[in-house]
Amino acid sequence: MIKIIDQKLNQNESLKVAALILFIYGIVEIQQSITNLLIASGIIPNFNLIFFEFLFPGGEVSEWTTEPILYVPAIIMFTIIRFMSGIALLKNKLYGFWLGIIGSLLTIFMIVSTLKINAFMMPFHAIIIILLLHGYFKDRSIVE
Repeated sequence: MIKIIDQKLNQNESLKVAALILFIYGIVEIQQSITNLLIASGIIPNFNLIFFEFLFPGGEVSEWTTEPILYVPAIIMFTIIRFMSGIALLKNKLYGFWLGIIGSLLTIFMIVSTLKINAFMMPFHAIIIILLLHGYFKDRSIVE
């Protein structure tokens, strides 16, 4: 039988939930990449632009919103980071923790700097960071 979850990690609910959220988020990003490719090919309308105009009437529209194909490479990179982090977390590898933290912090930075339309995603990244930190530090005291 193949061990998917490391035995020690099986007792750490915070890291298991963080890994699950990272996997779900990765799946959503795959769908987002496919949608952006369909928008670029003209098969479906640009829902990003419609949504942006609804949220920010008269606001300055960036190329990230008008040309969603531009951020497909970034989405693919973040998807790979999230899947790698989730798998490494389930195998109880420290690099999974750091990939999750760095990936979420980079995503928050991108949201703030370029993709303001995706501001609703920030709480999910905050939750991922909190779960990862809680799972890693658990009951450790500050001063020993």
